[in-house]
Amino acid sequence: NNFSAYPTVKMLDVENINSDEAYQFTKDMQPDLIIVSGTRLIKKKMFAINPGIGFINLHTGLSPYIKGGPNCTNWCIATEQFHLIGNTIMWLDAGIDTGNIITTAGIELSGEESLLDVHIEVMESGHSLYVESIKHLSKGAANNVPQQSIGEGKTYYNREWGLKQRYMLIRNFKKMRAVVKSEKYKTEKQQVKIISL
Repeated sequence: NNFSAYPTVKMLDVENINSDEAYQFTKDMQPDLIIVSGTRLIKKKMFAINPGIGFINLHTGLSPYIKGGPNCTNWCIATEQFHLIGNTIMWLDAGIDTGNIITTAGIELSGEESLLDVHIEVMESGHSLYVESIKHLSKGAANNVPQQSIGEGKTYYNREWGLKQRYMLIRNFKKMRAVVKSEKYKTEKQQVKIISL
């Protein structure tokens, strides 16, 4: 067990993060910080809790360049934007991945990975980035970079992810093996603005 020393904490399993039950549970905890990953959009009622430090979100994709869902790693591959595979930790607001950025980090790919390997690498890197961000926040230090100061980017929506996009994911993943070894890929990665902690 990787987490055998994990402290005993209160837990609540809900279908909807914005449910009355989730709101009351969270409010009763009186959190200093709320961290979010892979959930529905947080609604106004939950934002009313107003934790001391704030709400932060882990987004798989490099913001502001690529935002939305259902999975921006898959969108990066399906749209041949391999250089945008990575993670963003941002302050959470009411928009879709529109909050100010705390930090970003791209993923280094060799071209030998399976699709599963890429997803595991993104998530492991994202979790490490999350932990480092929380450490910074606990010391009272954090970036607060407006996404608009970097660029516009594109937001993808769950409803757009269909059979065609799944086909493009598989087709382009085969291309990605060669592309990530190319000079073009290296140049594209260098043009991405990364926000360090």
